[in-house]
Amino acid sequence: MQSLLFFNPPETEAELDALNAGAPATDRDAHGQRVRRIAATAASLAGLPDPDGHGGRVTAAFLPDVLAYRPGQPATFHPSGGNGRALGDDAFDIAVAVLAGSTLSNACAPRQATPAFPYLSAPQPADLPPLLDHFQSPQGAGR
Repeated sequence: MQSLLFFNPPETEAELDALNAGAPATDRDAHGQRVRRIAATAASLAGLPDPDGHGGRVTAAFLPDVLAYRPGQPATFHPSGGNGRALGDDAFDIAVAVLAGSTLSNACAPRQATPAFPYLSAPQPADLPPLLDHFQSPQGAGR
């Protein structure tokens, strides 16, 4: 369902429930034309030589919307050719790269998770102001 949310974000809870209720076996029939159209439009905007062919390849990569996993094999994410998803895989950037037909190369590298539970990355420098600062009133009384 995650791929379908990428191409068709629901606007209401009822739409989300309907999307969740669908079976992966019906994904191509139910959503294939929309995915193909969006991918072909992205390919056309990117100047790819065969937008319609690209749309078909993206549709085949993302539908049916399942994430397969083969035990004993390394986990890596790539639509239609991966094996689950490793902790460090940036699934969104990979999905955007497949949609665009190339790596956009403007995203930062994902931070490596620790090998043991709770799998958190090391603390990062405080480049940004604390989140609370964004929700305060100008006088600081909004806490």
